Amino acid sequence: MHRRRVVAFSLGALVTCAGLGVGIAAKTKGASVEKMEVVRLDGKVVYRLPRGASLLGEPVPSPGGDATAFLERKESDLTLVVCIKGADPARWDLPPEAREYHIFWTEKQRVVLGPTRFQPKLAISWHVSYE
Repeated sequence: MHRRRVVAFSLGALVTCAGLGVGIAAKTKGASVEKMEVVRLDGKVVYRLPRGASLLGEPVPSPGGDATAFLERKESDLTLVVCIKGADPARWDLPPEAREYHIFWTEKQRVVLGPTRFQPKLAISWHVSYE
């Protein structure tokens, strides 16, 4: 069986997509109910935020709609998360100043972060391989 694996990647722009969604899912844990934030792509949950983490802004879908990128904050840590349809999510730790940046998709497997698309401060790209 062949599986897709994300080796490395980056972020995109603040856009909306019909197949993309963010919501709250209830998870039963013993007698209590724990709320978890989830990110959906094509109606399927592709990512569950870790306990204590929150989204910073909205997820940014790729132009083709087969991936989404977003910033995740947990305490003072900031992480870029990219979810590609059919692959495990990829994560990159970011410097604190990235809180002020927007995500822009520049290619199918490349995003930049910065105040505008034309003032990139960080660029992340990745390669998808099949094993």
